[in-house]
Amino acid sequence: MFHILIVEDDKELSELFSTILVKSGYKTSSAKDGVEALDVLDKEYIDLIISDIMMPNMDGFELIQAIRDAQLLKKAFKISSTVFCLALMIIWLSQLMLMKWY
Repeated sequence: MFHILIVEDDKELSELFSTILVKSGYKTSSAKDGVEALDVLDKEYIDLIISDIMMPNMDGFELIQAIRDAQLLKKAFKISSTVFCLALMIIWLSQLMLMKWY
């Protein structure tokens, strides 16, 4: 199963992402900042990281740099929470439109 790490300091937003991803068939783990995310990466295999940018202790840019420096992932890139929200809205709207047509 595809495992996604959600790094978000807003608890409600993190739970929203997790709920939607789990309902879509993905396994999720959560971290409230970059430091906690690195701990998760040490313990679990993660396929994708969705990270906020502005967080306490270690922001999203510092997290990605730490991942690259430690060579925890072959390619480390970032999908910001804002982009993820927009993607979720597009998926949700398309599902609503499909439900109307059937």
